[in-house]
Amino acid sequence: MSVRCTVAFTLMPLLAFQQPGRLEDDKPIGQTTSRLADLKMESERGKNKIIYRVKNDPRGLFMPVRWKHGSKVLLEWNVPPGPNEWHEVEQTSYRVDKGSTDFGYGANRDQFKDRVIAYRDDPFQEGRIPVTFPPYTTKIRGVATGKQEKTWKIDLTVTSSFDEDQKLLTYEVVLGKTEGTSPLFFPPVVGKPDFKRFKDQLVLVWKSVEEPLGPLIAKSKEWTLSTANRKATFELGVNKESVVLTHGQLFIMLEGDTLVSTVAPAYVPKPR
Repeated sequence: MSVRCTVAFTLMPLLAFQQPGRLEDDKPIGQTTSRLADLKMESERGKNKIIYRVKNDPRGLFMPVRWKHGSKVLLEWNVPPGPNEWHEVEQTSYRVDKGSTDFGYGANRDQFKDRVIAYRDDPFQEGRIPVTFPPYTTKIRGVATGKQEKTWKIDLTVTSSFDEDQKLLTYEVVLGKTEGTSPLFFPPVVGKPDFKRFKDQLVLVWKSVEEPLGPLIAKSKEWTLSTANRKATFELGVNKESVVLTHGQLFIMLEGDTLVSTVAPAYVPKPR
């Protein structure tokens, strides 16, 4: 059974938060309300996962938001005007706690800031060599607003795994069965993609600490995901001693602008 925490945010917050509860608590743990907008978010804990959600109620305006734990972006989203359903990211987490997080919204995603209690991943040491290699999956589902207030349906799952016996790193990207979802790309370049090549198309960038995973995965070819081609997989042979775990960051971008972003852990070859 999943456990849920709910927080509501608006343009003029009234800070009145409850104290952190135990992990098994299923009551809302923080709320704030306003006359001008009605933006809500919640965190939920399930088996080996945390889900972060945000939505606008009927009076809600278009709102860029960024939900963080320290330097990690838990959920960044261009939320369409309300009313709308939940927009969410789901992240694998093998060690969950509950504590303080930061929620920014408005201009530059930080015009207004609130500190709230939510479920969080107990952070692992960046770049460590794991003892075991459980898979890490990140899911993104919802609708994001781009330029000229155009909305984009997003349903995407990425998974990073390592098979010790086969000595094989695997990266998998799957487009959900949302009809009308526009193509996504892995630009095979180091640094910023050439967004002029992908005008009016969503671009997926999966970064490790120092460089995009896209170039590592794509190398010699470009990946295009569409309703006709929903899955892409890349495999890389590597010894166990050369595999490290990185927090990573997943971006869905439109002509250089970030529509959605979230932390996306991944196994990568140890930098030389």
